[in-house]
Amino acid sequence: MNKFIWMHLFFTACSAEITKTITVSGPAQNESQPTENQPTDTAESEQVETFDVIFVMDNSPGMHQEATALSQEIVRFTNDIRNLQPPVDVQVAITTTSVEHNLGMTNGIDRGEVGLFIGDTPNDIHADEFVSTFRQELLCNSTYWERNMLPRDPDYECGEDTTQISVEYLDCLCETTWDGIAGSATAEPLEAAMLAMCRAAISPPQVCYDDTTLFTEAEEGTASGFIRDNSSIIMVMLTDKGDKSRKIQQGDDTPSVYQQAFADFQRNIQFVTLGPNYNAQSEDIICNSGEANDWMAKRLITLAEESDGFFFPLEIYNNQGNCTLNYFSEMYANLAELLQ
Repeated sequence: MNKFIWMHLFFTACSAEITKTITVSGPAQNESQPTENQPTDTAESEQVETFDVIFVMDNSPGMHQEATALSQEIVRFTNDIRNLQPPVDVQVAITTTSVEHNLGMTNGIDRGEVGLFIGDTPNDIHADEFVSTFRQELLCNSTYWERNMLPRDPDYECGEDTTQISVEYLDCLCETTWDGIAGSATAEPLEAAMLAMCRAAISPPQVCYDDTTLFTEAEEGTASGFIRDNSSIIMVMLTDKGDKSRKIQQGDDTPSVYQQAFADFQRNIQFVTLGPNYNAQSEDIICNSGEANDWMAKRLITLAEESDGFFFPLEIYNNQGNCTLNYFSEMYANLAELLQ
């Protein structure tokens, strides 16, 4: 089924399979405010664990359904993390899988390309504006939309809750141009994640400067503060296409080149893969809407499992045997476990 049609039916029917009671809020809603038991100053405790969570989003056409689900469930995840005891210090940032920057909005490196982060600063999960900022970076700058394919809601008022993403909702949330912003059709989540590390590192390792890497000394420190010295790092890679990063030969399903590259940073990094549903027994991909090859999917699955992260299939069969988006509430629950 066409994903835009699916999304419209999904929101208008308030599908229990994905959203249950979660709604999409406007940028000024209070749902991003701390819950009653939220710690107000995590710096007061010397025992607070620190995490930097980096989302690497596939911003090619066809990923709006996944981005919508990621946006919807962020409220519950935020409150779960704010109420953890003992508390944790978590900041979040977003980049994209686009490394071929000349295929983007401009020939130069735009926000989200080549490992550059969308926001100017990382997003503190304990900040009042966390949810609205996360949604703006995700839906306005990391997702491909076509204005003429979205429903219209002329009665929508900025700031009110809504169960559908409409033209008016995005006009209000984004405040700038949001339609037609497409990334590269070649998804390189591993290369993009490595480039984000290169930009954030105080002293980038030599792998950042090899012949295949679009990184020079001029880019050093361009993501200063996004990854902190004492933090554990979680890379969340979301793509329905798998990985075609340039340092691995096409057809090779082993991510060892990038495993060594990430090891060179000498940091604790776990990987979470939200990707094609590869079935190892049948050696095929279930519900392959992104038309990924098995080796593209297996790279990301291997990296997630061998780093003590986890793999979350984007699509599954429902009770009727039809392909549907997986439950993102379960993904966020698994992510919350990594932060404890």
